[in-house]
Amino acid sequence: MRRAKKTGVVVYDFAAYRTARLLLEQHGKQAVSVVASRVEAMQTQGDDASHVAWLGILDAVWEMSRKQAVSRAGAAA
Repeated sequence: MRRAKKTGVVVYDFAAYRTARLLLEQHGKQAVSVVASRVEAMQTQGDDASHVAWLGILDAVWEMSRKQAVSRAGAAA
């Protein structure tokens, strides 16, 4: 669990990682773009709580994508 610095909103990592996993399954490499669009949309709408939540999901997607790339590179070696 993390607390966002500016808003004080609590972001639960398990929910972010579960959402990230689903988005990666549905969108593959495009998941980062999909999530980045949601982050931007929430910021544009002024929805700070959702913006922070989607930033947490974006972090999780990046981390999971990086781990998948490393595991694929290791399997190819």
